[in-house]
Amino acid sequence: MKVYIDILLIENFVINFYLLLITLQVTKAHIKYWRLFLSAVIGSLYTLCIVIPSMNVFTLLPFKLFISFLMIFVCCYKNGIVDCIKKFIVFIVMSFLLCGVIAFISFYENDYSISDGITINKISSKYIILAVMITYIVCFGTVKYIKDKIVFSKLIYLVQIQYKNDIVSFKGFLDTGNELIEPVTMLPVILVEHNLVDNMIRNNKNLYIVKYSTVSGSEGYLKGFIPDRISIKGGDTAIEKRAVICPCYEKLSSCNEYKALISRGLL
Repeated sequence: MKVYIDILLIENFVINFYLLLITLQVTKAHIKYWRLFLSAVIGSLYTLCIVIPSMNVFTLLPFKLFISFLMIFVCCYKNGIVDCIKKFIVFIVMSFLLCGVIAFISFYENDYSISDGITINKISSKYIILAVMITYIVCFGTVKYIKDKIVFSKLIYLVQIQYKNDIVSFKGFLDTGNELIEPVTMLPVILVEHNLVDNMIRNNKNLYIVKYSTVSGSEGYLKGFIPDRISIKGGDTAIEKRAVICPCYEKLSSCNEYKALISRGLL
């Protein structure tokens, strides 16, 4: 089997460079590209241990882990050992993910049988680049989704409304764009899906009219009422407020994550 050292070093340099780049970007680390370059060179040179028989002992797992940690340490040594260990763990996870993608792609270029398994004899550079791109996209897509969910969850509150003997509880979303105020009482407005408060508003004779306008320029009016009690809980927040409840005849969340839009004036 022929091994071209220059191609081996270049391919490993590219893979190490992007794995380190993904790791540092995912962990929000400050990137110095000359350190990133040096670290990728170290990882690339380490692959020589595979093709030089006298250095095969350095391919054992402890040495692999040491070189991986050294690569992270070169990039982030100023942040301390604990931070380097965290980034090292992320780097290992990214490496496994990339290996999985490369292994999957290699099925297209190598023979496979149930009895003999698969032997990877060749894999094109374009497939390696494709695997790196897929890993990059998947990692950032996943991280962005998780971060968005964390931010979103902090804006969800448990709301309980009581009017006479009727009590309803539901999840509400703190909508910073909801600036509706009932003009007579000057109370903020909570928009609630109508099926939750239909019974309350039906039995209420003291209704308020709230004018609204949308970003698109359309205008309209909402009917609302003031319940006896409004309780809002979320995180460390547990308050009782007065507000006007207006039924909304459209679904507020397509995934049923919340049933109301809470005015920012309440929190």
